[in-house]
Amino acid sequence: MPRPLSDEAIVLRSYNVGETDRFCLLLTKSHGRIAARVQGARKLLSRRGRGLLPLHRVLIQWELSSAGARITGSHCLNPHAAAWTDPATLAIAQEGVKMLIRLTEESTPIEEVYALAVEFLESCHSGHPRHLLHMFTLRLFDLLGLLPSITHSAVTHRTLSDDQALVFSSTDGGISALDDGRTGIRMSPLLRHLLLNLNTSPLTALDPCPQSLVSELDRFVRVLSGSHAGVSAAPLVFPVAPIPICQVSGRAS
Repeated sequence: MPRPLSDEAIVLRSYNVGETDRFCLLLTKSHGRIAARVQGARKLLSRRGRGLLPLHRVLIQWELSSAGARITGSHCLNPHAAAWTDPATLAIAQEGVKMLIRLTEESTPIEEVYALAVEFLESCHSGHPRHLLHMFTLRLFDLLGLLPSITHSAVTHRTLSDDQALVFSSTDGGISALDDGRTGIRMSPLLRHLLLNLNTSPLTALDPCPQSLVSELDRFVRVLSGSHAGVSAAPLVFPVAPIPICQVSGRAS
């Protein structure tokens, strides 16, 4: 017997299947990520597939049975349609969705992740700063326990003092002091301050970010994403300089 359910969700992806059906991948508020079929969604005057398009936030009625999930009704809560007409905004939103798909698992609800995703899409809609995608990715890693500690060395596990130079190792995704003997990407005091205060402001009210920090954020997030999510290290939006490698002596090549 199918079990009727209702939930709020973000449509991550949708695919046309068969002659009139649609298959959707959604991040729900209370049931985690689900994959569900919508029968007859593409029929003329059908109400079942209303609003079930990528990047829309919807209220869905669905059923769960041994055959899988099936959406029986939907109502669009916030389409953000105007925002997706801008190619740069659309690209940022799509990259955020890709990260959500890579890092979330089916039927594992984390309401904080859903709230962060809603906040991210609202930030895209309201006019995003250049480092919005980086901040979203870092906060997502933080919620999932994947963000390396900025207060303790990954090598010695000792507390990192304010005056120590820090490096981020791409091999193990950890942060340590330069004098711990670890080779990695040198971190600026600005990046360290940002990571220490990562969750102090909502994504909709991020402080302005200098271009030098945006470029450093891009390098840091790409390498961190490659360590945890198998993401390509190619730059997304911003052109960046080659990653400097700090040797134990403190000199960069």
